Amino acid sequence: MAASEPDATPANTSVALAAWQDALAETRDAFSSWQTDLTRAVAPFQTPEDPFGDGLSGAIVAAEASLKAIIDRLEAAHHTLMAAYGEAVKTESPDTVNRLEWQRTEQTRTLRSQAAQMSDQGHAAVTRAAAAAARALFEAASREWNQPRSCRSCETPIFVGGVWQPTTFTCGSCGDKITFDAEPLTARFYAGPSLDVICAEHALDAWQVLLAAQRRFEGMTHALPRDFESYEAATRSWATAYATLYGELHPAWSADDVSEAIQRRTEDTLDEAGSEAARARRTQLAEGAAVAAEGDLAKLMAWAQAQATGTDMADLIADLAVCVHEHDDRANAWQVIALQHHIQREAQDRDTWMRERLTQLDAALRGR
Repeated sequence: MAASEPDATPANTSVALAAWQDALAETRDAFSSWQTDLTRAVAPFQTPEDPFGDGLSGAIVAAEASLKAIIDRLEAAHHTLMAAYGEAVKTESPDTVNRLEWQRTEQTRTLRSQAAQMSDQGHAAVTRAAAAAARALFEAASREWNQPRSCRSCETPIFVGGVWQPTTFTCGSCGDKITFDAEPLTARFYAGPSLDVICAEHALDAWQVLLAAQRRFEGMTHALPRDFESYEAATRSWATAYATLYGELHPAWSADDVSEAIQRRTEDTLDEAGSEAARARRTQLAEGAAVAAEGDLAKLMAWAQAQATGTDMADLIADLAVCVHEHDDRANAWQVIALQHHIQREAQDRDTWMRERLTQLDAALRGR
């Protein structure tokens, strides 16, 4: 009897995979063109003629919509590929199914990586382009500050500097009090988003660190306190970089305003992850993980009973198993899974059920 041939990848899946690879190449080309188009679209607003003009907002909105369309097309191609895999696994042998599932996971990772990279680089490009326009506006406004105003009573020149809101001055010649409003470009700079854009550009490096920390944190099903601490620290660093420069550039901001802005931005970014309930849940899971690490099932059972009752206890242990496993502790995860088998009163042989459960956790983790 001839040796059996290894299962071949289904033809329709091979075609879909080739189309997916083409889509990846086309996306890279499209993104490169998008960057060129963005530079061209915002250039008129980075000049002294119309710094940060009214049309800049429309140009940025159009660029962001164009970038979203590029990412959407890539996601559509990925959806087609996933549909081909979904059909293929219905009829193939276990070996082929395992290979196809591995390919599906890898290509999904590729999608996430490419989409995140384009989104991040696109955001940074838009921020830098807008910041260049904001700096052009700041330079134009600075020239206004050096132009003297005239006393309305005696025409004596009065140098008022960077007046950004109605401000009253006393004429040195006649003693009259005159209130001057901000000049047009100065008003445009302080009343509009220019200052925010400059601060956003200044904080871009911290923002990229924050994104990485945020994705690590949100990529976990059940985070622990140490995971949140890294996320919180990155958030605060970004908020500090942003608000500190804003305080230096805005004449009305005090040190208290800067501190309040840092705290507000930090809390807004962390959102529910920073709530008391979320913190308590992370602490609870950390306690359970520490007990599981001791390797005493009776002690782990006692801990679970103290934390919850009935079906809640089964859910808690199931969550703890996922938490310990995704933190790269397979040995302790095995301990928790053993208790999970007991609490859930599984009829299947314990060792078989535990191996299958661990395999499921492995597959879920690869998929994330």
